[in-house]
Amino acid sequence: MLAGQGSQYYSMGRDLYEKMPSFRHWLDYCSRRLEPALNVFLAELLYRERPDRFAPFDQTRLTHPAVFCLNYCVAQTLIEDGIRPDALLGYSLGELVAWTLAGTLALDDALDLVVDMAVCFEDKTPPASMLAVLAPSALIGTHPQIFHRTELACVNYANNFVVVGAPHDLAVAERAITRLDIPCQILPITRGFHSHFLDPAEDLFLALVSRLKFQPEKLPIFSSMLARQTSLADLTPQHFWNVIRRPVKFWETVRLMESQTPSVYIDIGPSGTLAAFVRQIITPSRSSAAIPLLTPFGRDLHRFEKLRADLGLD
Repeated sequence: MLAGQGSQYYSMGRDLYEKMPSFRHWLDYCSRRLEPALNVFLAELLYRERPDRFAPFDQTRLTHPAVFCLNYCVAQTLIEDGIRPDALLGYSLGELVAWTLAGTLALDDALDLVVDMAVCFEDKTPPASMLAVLAPSALIGTHPQIFHRTELACVNYANNFVVVGAPHDLAVAERAITRLDIPCQILPITRGFHSHFLDPAEDLFLALVSRLKFQPEKLPIFSSMLARQTSLADLTPQHFWNVIRRPVKFWETVRLMESQTPSVYIDIGPSGTLAAFVRQIITPSRSSAAIPLLTPFGRDLHRFEKLRADLGLD
């Protein structure tokens, strides 16, 4: 499973970078490739010492390529270690990583695109916030006075959804939801993904994607936007736009996958959030499992080694 914006933080993957040569190789490659465009070596940006290790990491021009590279490099490390996926599940920006891992997009083309996307969103779209709410999305209908200036962006599982709004409007909504004793949290995102806030960037975005060349995929890919398996026929500039513009239907997508076969869902995103979502979706009677590899609390190498042991690779 490949995560999107909102999962990032400084030092993500540090344990792997310091102790796993394969991960270091891939992240250094991506960092060198991106350095002229970012004006910074990405690995150095992520792992330099900071007085506040919990400082917000939310500048889209940097977080967009950072999230892409983290997902991609963890995946390549697993593959080179013999842990090869039977399928890929992309969440928002993570779907672009999935198409790259599947061989449909060349890595260098994807790296160029992810930087151009980030610049496009920062230059063309207004600031916006995204708020995760731990409640059924039906709350939007029962409390329209709270959500009337927001837009539904994601449904992650039965009791978790995300809305988008202007920063002031979402701050007001956050206070109102908190007064209902419902947990909620503003995400470290400064643009309104999966909402009308992105619309001013549509024409430029479509022009960027129109330059790409696609190859047949070598792995099955499930899209959290389409809530189904995709094919090369889906890969049009409009599809790429829809992936970041339309709502994420993660809950619906995992339920579809579960209806087909039990699975081991390996979350290779920075925070382990997708694994937490899946655990809320799969039923105890199933033999499926959800495994996070990275979290903000460290011990990433320990989880990597445990995964190898669980899969019988040690």
